[in-house]
Amino acid sequence: MVFSDGLAAVSVFIEPLEARREAPGAGVSGSGALHVFSRAVANYRVTVVGEAPAASVQRIANAVEYRPQ
Repeated sequence: MVFSDGLAAVSVFIEPLEARREAPGAGVSGSGALHVFSRAVANYRVTVVGEAPAASVQRIANAVEYRPQ
């Protein structure tokens, strides 16, 4: 999913974690204006990438929650 306010765009990727791999640790990294934050939610990896402040991509990723149907 891509979210934009007309100035900046942020992409949110959600992918299943593979059973044979360890769950990723949460962490933020960046280069210039681009920031990336990744964390595990249930059995999924949530990664947020965007030209937004590090705190913003982290808050977006932390707002993602798993809701079983």
